[in-house]
Parts: sequence; structure tokens; C-alpha cells
Amino acid sequence: MPETSARDTSTPTLAPAATAAPSPAPTSVAGIRPTLDDLTLSFDGLGPLRLGDDPRTYDPDVSIVEREDDACGVPGFVRWNAAYPDRPLSDTSPGNTMRAFSVGWAEDVGVQAIQALSPRIKTSAGITVGSSFESLELAYPGLEPYSTGSGRDRYSVAGSPGTLYFDVGNGQSEHTAAVVDSMLVVETSVGAGVPSNEGC
Repeated sequence: MPETSARDTSTPTLAPAATAAPSPAPTSVAGIRPTLDDLTLSFDGLGPLRLGDDPRTYDPDVSIVEREDDACGVPGFVRWNAAYPDRPLSDTSPGNTMRAFSVGWAEDVGVQAIQALSPRIKTSAGITVGSSFESLELAYPGLEPYSTGSGRDRYSVAGSPGTLYFDVGNGQSEHTAAVVDSMLVVETSVGAGVPSNEGC
């Protein structure tokens, strides 16, 4: 007759289940809006403001842009302005002011263009409003002539997702010759059409 083994009928002892350490409660750190000196104009945008972004999703307390509803007296027209004080155009005309930068924006596609007008904003290569054309050429060897206008010539540097444009005074009108007086980054797919919400 074959032997039978006794069956173990004892209840197995289970090891206590491991418990995850409780997650720390999220801490709320008050954000700080960057200064103009902290903003860098690049192929991606201006500082935290990126091409293609929808500025409506930004925290208004720290965003570098602020919303203006019914802009230019047009009901429903939304414009995004630099969240920084305007600066005088010159020492001799303090009443005439200029924004630090302007934003080209469309509701369905987000930010399409940013134009930097303040000398406190620099590109990643160190170029700013007021830089010499010689410095611009040294910083961007791939600089190409783009267009010639009254008072300013425009040069471009191809990149992705945006293209950089530099307006350089050509000595006509009030624009100083061979000095950068405006810098833009425009979504490359937009091409020559540079949208702007700067004026009414």
C-alpha cells in the first residue's frame, strides 16, 4: 500500500504588507516674474514665453505677458502686452513710450511672433537692441539679408521652431546706421508674415 503524506492544514503566516511612505504635501512656492535682464530671445521664444504657447494658460501673477481685453476699443479683441513698464523712446521725449516687447498671437495657434524692443533683452549669443552690426555678424555667421526698408534693413537667422530676425538701422530717417534696433523671433511656418498685436 503506498504511503500517504500528512497534509499541512495550518494557516500560513503572511508577512505584513509594505506600506508606502506618505507623500509630502505639495508645497506652494510663490513664483517670481523674471526681470527683463533675465529674458533671453531664442529660436524657441522669449524666456518662458514659447512659440505656439497659449498665454491664457499662464499664471497671471508671474507671466511675462498680461491680457488686455477689448483692446483698441474693439469688443472681443484680446491683446497680450509685456507685463513690464513701458520705456521712454528717448531722453528728449519721455512722454513717448515703447513696450519692452510685443507679441503676435492668434487664438487658434497661440504665440506666433515676439518682437523685443528693450536693450535689456538679449539673445543667447549676447545680441541686444543697440548692438553693432559687426557684433551681430560675429555672433551669427549664418546671418542672411532678408529685406531692405526705409530706415532699416532686416536680416534673418534660420532656426527651429522659430527664425530670428534683426532690424538694423541703415542711416535713413531716425534709425542709427549699423545698429540693431529691433529683434524678433517668428514661428518659421509663418514665413514673412510677422503678426503683431503692438498697435491698434
